[in-house]
Amino acid sequence: MSNLVAVVRRLLPAVILALAATSSALGQGCLCGTLADEFRAADAGLVREWIVQTPFNSATARLEGVTVGDGLVVVQSGDGGVHAIRTTTGPGGRAGTVAWSRSIGAAVGHAWPPTVGSRLVVVASELAVHALDRETGDIEWDRPTGSLTAAPAVQSGGWVYAPLQTNRLWRLPVNPLGEVDGSTATPNAATPNAADPAATGRDAAKAADAVPPAESLDPVSIDAGGSLDAAPIPLGSGVLWTSANGLVVLEPTSLGWVRHQLPETGSPSWVQQSPLALAGPPAVRGNSIFIATQTDGVARVELNAPKRPGLRTTWAATLPDRATSGPFVSGDTVVVAIGPSGIVALAADDGRELWRCDLAGTLVAVAGGRAWILDTVGRLTAIDLATGSRLQSFCLGCLTLPVVNPGTERLLLASPGGLIVSLAPPAAPPAPAAATGQPPVTALDAPPPAAGLADPDATPP
Repeated sequence: MSNLVAVVRRLLPAVILALAATSSALGQGCLCGTLADEFRAADAGLVREWIVQTPFNSATARLEGVTVGDGLVVVQSGDGGVHAIRTTTGPGGRAGTVAWSRSIGAAVGHAWPPTVGSRLVVVASELAVHALDRETGDIEWDRPTGSLTAAPAVQSGGWVYAPLQTNRLWRLPVNPLGEVDGSTATPNAATPNAADPAATGRDAAKAADAVPPAESLDPVSIDAGGSLDAAPIPLGSGVLWTSANGLVVLEPTSLGWVRHQLPETGSPSWVQQSPLALAGPPAVRGNSIFIATQTDGVARVELNAPKRPGLRTTWAATLPDRATSGPFVSGDTVVVAIGPSGIVALAADDGRELWRCDLAGTLVAVAGGRAWILDTVGRLTAIDLATGSRLQSFCLGCLTLPVVNPGTERLLLASPGGLIVSLAPPAAPPAPAAATGQPPVTALDAPPPAAGLADPDATPP
């Protein structure tokens, strides 16, 4: 027996080294042949910007979601953790480093995916909204909602918007103690009524130069116009959301809050149909809003186009099959997945069809002049954005959780264990250091003129 123990003791270091070598080999094999390999990324016309292991215990939890924001990628882990990865280099640190990790905790119940704003990272749980400082991860505040949340909450301008299952949108100030992010809110000021609807034309033009009224910092409950099943989207200093009854924009002006809604008189017949069932989140580029419905097609909607205040449909295009994704916009090209029929590309200026590709799958990103499709057999395939032809296919290895990223021209891949990889075009301009909460602006954007008047239907909860 003593001889056996002695043999085991002599062999134990060698066994440990062998196991470590095997583990290392498996780790390398996980990335070998995938786009996380720098050489394979170069073959695909991409550069590996960074690769990060998210700091949570992957033996007891799994990665649950990845949110791509302006300047940050925020990862949600199954143990209640929220982890921020920097995507720009600045005073706070280098791109591709973990900025902070915080635990929201399992006690809050179900938590919606985090969203990234100019000041806050916002997490909505079942009955509360949690606001974290985007630079440090410190919890700024927690506010109970009083009703079940219906979708992720977002920050836009000086406000946080939380969708509720009561068909209301709950608005909270970013800074409950005073003015922040250009908001005109001041403590203990009364919420103004909507401006007189008769104040149009010349009177409205004169009022455009007036000082915006102060606003209360008390929470405000806004009629959403129908059930909410998706996160609101920042739009300038206002907010855009979709309900079963249409598209709604709420924006601040010098005359108070203005509410615009689509469909409007003169919309194409399918845009006027109710419910307006979207296939995915709208794509926002400046004041242009691109939507795809599950049954009819794609439309481009303008907010406050010249001589056409409010929401107006610029064009609407019928698709050869039902859309299964929201629009992805790159330059002057709009790409939409159309189920088993593959994907289709449209011109952003007039909606004409540019090409079709019969590769069916999930559209995950547009980057490097390519549309990236996770096909039905688990391969990542690049489609030429100019012609629609298939270029290359790549295995995923352990990166089996590709991130759907319609907002930035980056391809992100993730593993259940928390490995995150970011890939970009070689000549991609650096992302702006200052966060705006908006997707990059393209040449098709134009500044809005002064808006008309409307009632935002905002009343205290």
